[in-house]
Amino acid sequence: METKTIRNKKTILLRKAVPEDAKMIVDYLKKVCVETDNLSFGLQDMPITVESEIEYLTAIQTSTTSVHFVVFCDDEVIATSIISGKSRPRMAHVASLGISVLRDYWHLGIGSLLMKAMIDWAKAGDVIRKINLSVRSDNQVAVALYRKFGFRYVGTLHDEMRVDGQSVDLDEMELLFDDHD
Repeated sequence: METKTIRNKKTILLRKAVPEDAKMIVDYLKKVCVETDNLSFGLQDMPITVESEIEYLTAIQTSTTSVHFVVFCDDEVIATSIISGKSRPRMAHVASLGISVLRDYWHLGIGSLLMKAMIDWAKAGDVIRKINLSVRSDNQVAVALYRKFGFRYVGTLHDEMRVDGQSVDLDEMELLFDDHD
């Protein structure tokens, strides 16, 4: 658990999500997916229910390959991040990363705080050696954040997503851990 005063002088709390957070996380996702087209889903295809989120958060409480962080401000979820590891033994060292922040909290350092927490968590374990992510090719702010933390460009997936009927390309990025990190 970490508290921090951010650039707008508000105090935030970063911690691992617990099953009791499920409703607040689902409410947050319903809000954030309307505010941005950078996510892989919109409100019309909101994939998560409170019940499924409780199951998910319960299942990862003791996971060595998956973690879900939440950031609170004034008792409201304002950001989340997930590292989701693979279940197959040959691929258990590989995880996917996802991050989102409410628009009112963009450019306040929350993305960096979450990235550091996720990478530190992954490095502290003895399983994950590689993190993959997908980002809109035109989301240069996010691309810069990922590069800041050592992610490198792997390639572009063309027409990977459709937003309002328009084709959107996604860039694939990866972070490989040196065995001595």
